[in-house]
Parts: sequence; structure tokens; C-alpha cells
Amino acid sequence: MSTNTKIPGWARFAPSLAHLLPQLLEHEAVLAGYSSGPQPGYSGYAPGCPESLAVLVDNPWGEEQWVLIRADGCEYCDPEGDLFSLSHAEFWQYLRQLPRPLYSFCRPIN
Repeated sequence: MSTNTKIPGWARFAPSLAHLLPQLLEHEAVLAGYSSGPQPGYSGYAPGCPESLAVLVDNPWGEEQWVLIRADGCEYCDPEGDLFSLSHAEFWQYLRQLPRPLYSFCRPIN
């Protein structure tokens, strides 16, 4: 897996999740932000926390949706603070059904 992805720090902070990157990047058109961790020095850091990828979903409802991806599945906290779990397969299914912007169907002109 190339380290040249839009997900910053994955190779350093979440190398055990590299196998999930190809599936995640298939949905890049509907992902607005990325992070990986745990990262020492950031608030909420605790040694021994499981590796994770955090993605911000660009959804048509304008609601901020950060999803935390770990080895054993995904977590989502809704705007009211309720926590939900879903499998990787369920998350990919959710991303597949989102409306995609026009540029995600285009090819560059050489």
C-alpha cells in the first residue's frame, strides 16, 4: 500500500489498518476529511488505545458525520451524542449509496 494517500499518518499511527485503505479510498468522493491515531500529544490520547482511522463523511444532509474505523468495526456518534456501532461492510454499504458529486464520475483530459 502506498503511503501517498489523503489519510495523514496512517502508516505511522494505524499501520494495522492498511488492509482497509483500498476499500475506504473507493469512496473518496464522499469523504471530506481524514485522520488516524492514536497520536501522542493530542487531547484524548491514551497509551494502548486501539489504532483507528477517522473519516468525515460528506453527506447531502449537511450533518457532520465522523466515523471511527477500527480493526473490529466502526463507531459513529450522532449529533445528540448517542454512540452507534456498525461493521466495515455496513459502513462501505452506507458510503456506496450516498449521492456522489459529478467530478467523481469524470476522467482527466490529457
